[in-house]
Amino acid sequence: MHISDNEEKKIKREHVIAFLILSLIYKIAMEYAYVFYLNCNNKVWYPIDINPLKCIYGTIWVGILFAGIPHFRKKASTFLLDFFYIFQIIPIAVVYGVKNESTLYFTYVCGAVLICEIIIRIFQPISVGQIYMRINWWWIMGAGLLVFFIVYRLLKNGLPTLKALNIYNVYELRSSDIYQLNKYASYLQDTIIKVIIPILLSKYLVEKRYVKSMIVFALELIIYLYAGEKSFLFVGIMVIGVVGWSMRKNFHKNFWACFLSASIVSCFGVNINSIIKNIY
Repeated sequence: MHISDNEEKKIKREHVIAFLILSLIYKIAMEYAYVFYLNCNNKVWYPIDINPLKCIYGTIWVGILFAGIPHFRKKASTFLLDFFYIFQIIPIAVVYGVKNESTLYFTYVCGAVLICEIIIRIFQPISVGQIYMRINWWWIMGAGLLVFFIVYRLLKNGLPTLKALNIYNVYELRSSDIYQLNKYASYLQDTIIKVIIPILLSKYLVEKRYVKSMIVFALELIIYLYAGEKSFLFVGIMVIGVVGWSMRKNFHKNFWACFLSASIVSCFGVNINSIIKNIY
């Protein structure tokens, strides 16, 4: 059965709207799970200090960054942006509101992702050859910042330990504070992990420059060994996987629909045992 262009655009628009609705419900579900689950279990190391204005501000940024993703393009870059949107931006927005965190830091992180979205929207329609000619300066700057940050880490903290290679030791590593990083260097680290590394790694994988890809991934691993943040490690793994299979037909929307639906059910169900006990 042939579908007209208008009908196809309408179907795609409906999928995007459904994705947005699921994302907003996902945010609410995470806020519910954070507040009620942690309260019921007295998780005192995750304090709750809800700021309604920050919850609203966080939701506004969630909407802005959703609108910035080129949802109608079936590209690996779209999946990568969706990945950071779901696994980074929405959780950060939740923590920002329910823990009354820094507005400056939250705005900086969201602004960095917005810049990444703008870059992808500007350059993606250009042919591959033109991209390499017109934005070589960007690749050089990104690679330079990555190397600069690694050198800065080495000079400030020395060689990292291998403790974080055991993923169960990351909390112990972070709580030890053996690796110091000032506020602005921390902002640079977030930009490198969330923007520079995914773009560089994707570029080199698409070009089949596997040596350069391995170098970028190794530098990311070094940052992970310092920071002990599991998400830092998963970024490179995720990029490698996404570049390979994100072009499969209907995979993109089916994956996020299933993931968001399962997460929403899980978040709203975290307190169900306590509710059942109270009833009986």
